[in-house]
Amino acid sequence: PPRFLSALRLPAADRALALEAVVLFHACRALLWVVPIRRLRPLLGAEGPPDAPRDTPPRPGPSVRAVRRALRRASRATPDTCLAQALAGRIMLRRRNVASTLSLGVRQHDGALDFHAWLRSDGVLVNGASGPQAYQVLQTFHDRPESG
Repeated sequence: PPRFLSALRLPAADRALALEAVVLFHACRALLWVVPIRRLRPLLGAEGPPDAPRDTPPRPGPSVRAVRRALRRASRATPDTCLAQALAGRIMLRRRNVASTLSLGVRQHDGALDFHAWLRSDGVLVNGASGPQAYQVLQTFHDRPESG
């Protein structure tokens, strides 16, 4: 497969990050199939207020950029996986001691409810191309990893 061959051409650090993203993304997808979301509360973090709008455009740090890029590579052939992407990204950022917020939202689209999950770190959208602008936030979970 061409995607596999292109992954082999990545620098070693990017290749390792891509592998981590693939494993975590697909593990989260499988987990969401068999475990009710209420049982995943410890993975979500502490419930809190929605992210406040920022006055200045956010600038992602190198860890956030790398995780965002790896998640896009890992999930690009799999549609409708925003929650699995957000969970995998949360784990990846937590491993790098980077704080993030995971939000769950809903909107009405063509007469049906449409749910979306997004992950932000320092104001930067980590997963997915569609932002949360059109969604009403239902819950936001904050993750503040220990420093040191």
